[in-house]
Amino acid sequence: MAIPSVAFKRQNHRLLLCEESRKNELLAQLLEENADRKISVVTAGDTGAISVPETVTVLSDDAVEGAEACDLLISYDLPEVPQRYLDRMALAREGALVLLGEEDRPRLMGIEMLLGRAISQERPEGFAPEEAPKPVQRPKRYKKPSARLYAEDAPKKAPAKPKGKGAPRKPKESGVSRYIGTDENGKPMFSGKTGERNHRHDGKPHDEESLAAKKEWEAKRKKYGKKPYDAKKKPPYKGEKKPYEAKKTETPKDKPKRPMIRIKAEKLKKSEPKK
Repeated sequence: MAIPSVAFKRQNHRLLLCEESRKNELLAQLLEENADRKISVVTAGDTGAISVPETVTVLSDDAVEGAEACDLLISYDLPEVPQRYLDRMALAREGALVLLGEEDRPRLMGIEMLLGRAISQERPEGFAPEEAPKPVQRPKRYKKPSARLYAEDAPKKAPAKPKGKGAPRKPKESGVSRYIGTDENGKPMFSGKTGERNHRHDGKPHDEESLAAKKEWEAKRKKYGKKPYDAKKKPPYKGEKKPYEAKKTETPKDKPKRPMIRIKAEKLKKSEPKK
């Protein structure tokens, strides 16, 4: 069955939260406020339990079909079947109100799913039940400050210095290290650091043993290159064949094959069945 089209605006379709024991009082107030309009009251229960003026029509869900249309439709409660509520709405021309009690809340979800939207709710002053207190959210025991607070309190860093070829070169202070000549081997000497002191060990002047070791080390560097231990490595193989190819042994192509052995069936022993 197709959903009936509703002619009234969305804000005229509302749920009025009300206590079950005060529905008749709220209904009487709504009838008084809309006395100049044609009103119909629909209920899923007993129609005799609702007291209304003679100008107001009270209907049950079974009597909705074929009833006259009205300006304002008031649902005293909600039906068990969501489709019955759509049949009620087909009678309304301008608006529809629902007196929603605690017993009607389980039936509301099926009606809203059938409509495809939620119905707006209101809390009439003096009739709506008291709201449940919201749970108090306790503050966290350890609250971590945001990164923005860290950034504000942190000391500002100096701008990064440019690196590479475009970076400005800082001139050396005069008198710190200057060229004073060459030693006996032709090596340049500076005032800040010279070959006269053993800076690798303790910075004191070389003694006879350290001078002898230094001369021996320099002699090896001149003979073998920068690192004397490089001379111990074997030179790379430069032959035509690779070393692993020389180890392979060649086999003649016309090598005689081993003759096949034929076994006669008469020589085979018959196997006895297992007991």
